[in-house]
Amino acid sequence: MDILFLLSHCSTGGGPQYSLTLTRKLLQAHLTVHVIEYNDHGGYRVQKDQFISLLGHRYHTLGSDKSELFTHLDQIKPDIVHLQEFPEYWLPDDMARRLYSDDRTYRIIETSHDSGFDPKTKRFVPDGFAFISNFHPPQYAELGLPTRIVEYPIEDHVRPDRSEALTSLQLDPNKYHILNVGLFTPRKNQAEVIQVARMFGNDVMFHFVGNQAPNFAGYWKPLMVGLPKNVKIWGERSDIDQFYSSMDLMYFASKGTDGDRETNPLVIREALGWHMPIVMRNLEVYGGKYDAYDLVSYIGDDLGHTVGVIRERLGLGSVESVNGVPVGKVVSRVEALAIANRTLERAEAERKQDPDDPVFTFSVDGNPPKFTYSVDRNMENVRLTFMDADTGLTIYTHVLSMKGGGSYWTQLEQRLEVLSGVAVKANGCEVYRLAGRRNVASVIRPDNFVTDELDRTWYTWFEVFIKEDYNSSLCSVEPGNVVLDCGANYGFFTRYALEKGAAKVYSVEPDVRTCRYLRKNVAGKPVTIIPAAIWEQTGESKLELYTGSTVSVLDGVGMKPADNKVGEALVNAYNINDLLADYKIDVIDFMKVDIEGGEYILFDTITDENLAKVRKIAMELHKVDDISYDVVLDRLISGGFDVTVDGMGQTVLVHAWRVEK
Repeated sequence: MDILFLLSHCSTGGGPQYSLTLTRKLLQAHLTVHVIEYNDHGGYRVQKDQFISLLGHRYHTLGSDKSELFTHLDQIKPDIVHLQEFPEYWLPDDMARRLYSDDRTYRIIETSHDSGFDPKTKRFVPDGFAFISNFHPPQYAELGLPTRIVEYPIEDHVRPDRSEALTSLQLDPNKYHILNVGLFTPRKNQAEVIQVARMFGNDVMFHFVGNQAPNFAGYWKPLMVGLPKNVKIWGERSDIDQFYSSMDLMYFASKGTDGDRETNPLVIREALGWHMPIVMRNLEVYGGKYDAYDLVSYIGDDLGHTVGVIRERLGLGSVESVNGVPVGKVVSRVEALAIANRTLERAEAERKQDPDDPVFTFSVDGNPPKFTYSVDRNMENVRLTFMDADTGLTIYTHVLSMKGGGSYWTQLEQRLEVLSGVAVKANGCEVYRLAGRRNVASVIRPDNFVTDELDRTWYTWFEVFIKEDYNSSLCSVEPGNVVLDCGANYGFFTRYALEKGAAKVYSVEPDVRTCRYLRKNVAGKPVTIIPAAIWEQTGESKLELYTGSTVSVLDGVGMKPADNKVGEALVNAYNINDLLADYKIDVIDFMKVDIEGGEYILFDTITDENLAKVRKIAMELHKVDDISYDVVLDRLISGGFDVTVDGMGQTVLVHAWRVEK
């Protein structure tokens, strides 16, 4: 039997490691295994090199011409094609449709390493599932497909002599050593581990093994500033077993969110195989799997309790308090705030005593606020980011070089009345906080909505949620509506529509930079993401990428920022009529359009029949070259809409609705 594993990538991580272990097991059973890597992410290749060593010429990496996939399929003639992640996450629709064609000669098996996928959005149906945990099968039971659980094995290992193993890593056996393994991401929560490390002395070392990938630099780079002396960053390693076999405890801090959850982490199972004590959260997705393991100790968000658990596991004895709080005590919100303040005061005192840590001084006056600041030493390439305190969204960010003792200033455009407060970060570390005057809490918060801190996203949120630009008395999202969000960006309007009671949202966004955040921001919600641009014809189109608020413009549209282009990307494109047909969208109660000039193409190409399916439209209409706004407005009016236009200049806001006959 010939089995073909199809992976989105073979860079270091849980998915590739799972596939590598499964490959070894199948080879031991004398089966023929092939692997095709769809995307090559470059330098991260611990598992990739092992695949190549195992398979030789049966390992293939696709180049820029992804249609090579089908050439390989014709040559290999596999009995089974095993996708190691749902195709909806990573495989372009045209490729997936061809792979899943009804006349295929192979069976398709799917595995997913994610627990946040909404089964209702499953569009490509395999012949069966091989899930990695018991969490998945109930979610997909309605599909009625054959299902097996194929967990990552817990392989029993004999621990070597501790002193010799630590010495081989040039570590001091007289100290305690705590291990954290995983890609540096918010979900893996290395920030918490570093925070806990600060609560120990230098006799307890904390070791981090895992990639620091560029696409997560906004998370991990700030953590690298002012690391405590008992923290060591190892990066990606091919000798991970040396760490498992020698160290005293695994601290797995992941807690995830509704949109970005763990499933069945390999590091837990590998640590158990090496008989390591593990400190971790008992997440719902684990289904109580690890309750019976004496090596596992559960923790929560109380860091004092976590410190106590770690000390007990290391045999250091219990402590009565951490930062003045009895370990394990449940405290009130007021007490918790006082504790946090004391912790910050202590951290501030320690920070100022550390000669390697710069000290910033701030003063503020005026409304809108003007920030004047200085630093105690010369610093090159300081990124200062001004963020709304409640939402965590970036208001303004820039990079400058600062001379010690010099004076610098930043003037915001926003008045304090629209700000909950301003948090100022220098290279990712908060250095100042100003109270604001907006007392309306947002449904968008850092724990449920993620963006790239380098993008000025606050104003988009403000337009959608506070100004409610896409809402009017006669043109608004209503409960039960089907919504088409053209130009979804990070998902601000999609989330707004859901808050208003929309039953279903189709979110169209071509920019890969924001799509990866969009998926997290709408995971588990009644949303279908369409990762494509709206264009004249279905196929591919060139997308020009700009800095700022993650602006991206289709080549040929004409509306482009003046001088901040950062690159181009070839993206999937849809004629609007093909999009509605492929996704079987028969009614659109509300259509929001913000596609940077592409609206002229949308309303020029949409058929009268499909325009008749739309009840309400809210749109940013952009001035493009010498094209008159009337081109779009006349089409709407002739299509039976009443129309209002607000604003003037390069962009106007259009609301259109059908008058009930």
